[in-house]
Parts: sequence; structure tokens; C-alpha cells
Amino acid sequence: MTRIEFAGHYDEAIFLTALRCHYRPLRRATWVLLGMVALLDAAACLAAESFADALSWLVPSLIVVAALIYFLYLPRRQARIMARSPLARSRISGDADGHRLSMTGETLQAQISWHDFRAYTLAADLVLLYHGKNAFNIIPRRWFGDERAWDEFLSLMQTGIAADKESVPFRLTWWQWLLLLVAVLLLLALFLPPLLS
Repeated sequence: MTRIEFAGHYDEAIFLTALRCHYRPLRRATWVLLGMVALLDAAACLAAESFADALSWLVPSLIVVAALIYFLYLPRRQARIMARSPLARSRISGDADGHRLSMTGETLQAQISWHDFRAYTLAADLVLLYHGKNAFNIIPRRWFGDERAWDEFLSLMQTGIAADKESVPFRLTWWQWLLLLVAVLLLLALFLPPLLS
């Protein structure tokens, strides 16, 4: 049976890459909505003839600013907090075979069967192994001795985690898409009539 060994440390770059990879599907939908809000906001600003009209685009402007802060500042802050955790300071070592993933460190000891993972997300530099919607293990590529070991690990992982589970675990549900549609229609209802008059 093939056994792949790995070892390394977590750092801020790993956490930041993992967060980007984890939130990628949500970010796409949010950027589409923000783009629409920004366009409607700019159109309302250009069409405003008085200060009272200008106040009508203040709320969408604040939405855009808040979303930019959320997507640019908070992930970095979260990565810095994670990087200061005891997990980041300890050396993590582990191995994987056809049945399980094993990881040990000063603050961590786990043996997890491949079938216990719900899904995985593969990025260029790491893989996220999901236990639930927001609970995942981060396995960076640089923890492996060479490319062959990384490729063998990926092969074991993909074989161990059922093919029907290979997906990004965070997808917008039907009610989230409905909420997004209602938000867009509400923005159109607020801004389109003044622009057309």
C-alpha cells in the first residue's frame, strides 16, 4: 500500500490562499451584484439634480464600500489571526494512504478516513479537504518532498473521496439566488424611474 509522508508549517500566505479558494464561488456572485450596484449608483449620481437626490445614492455607495472592505480587508485580518494561532507555530507532519489521512503536531492529532470528507477543492498550491460547509483541512503542496509525492497524494485523495463528492462545497442555494434577484430588482425599481424621467 502506498504511503505518502508530508511535513511543514502553516503561515499567513497559506491561510490567505485557502480563504480565497474557499470563498471563490461566493465572490463571483457578489462581484456581479456589486458591479450592478456601482453602475446604478453612478447613473443616479449623474442624474441627481439636487442634494436631496444625491442622498438617494448614498446607501448603494455605502453597500459598495462595505463589500470592498469585507472582501479586501477581512480575509487578510482573518489570515493574520489564524497565523498567530498555536497551530501555525507548530510543525505539522502526517501521512496518507488509500484509507485515511493522518496529521500530528503540537496542538493537533487526527486520523481521518477519506470517506469522512464531504468534498475537496483543488487549487494550484493547496487542497482543501472539507468536513462540512466551512470546516476544512488545508494541505499545501510545498509540504511534500517533490511533485511525484504531491501527485500521488492527489491520486490517493481523489480515489478515497467519492467521485460524486468532488465539488466546491459552497454553492449558492436557490433561496440565495432568489435573494440576489430580489436585490437586483429592488435596485432597478429604486433607480430606473428617476433615470428615465
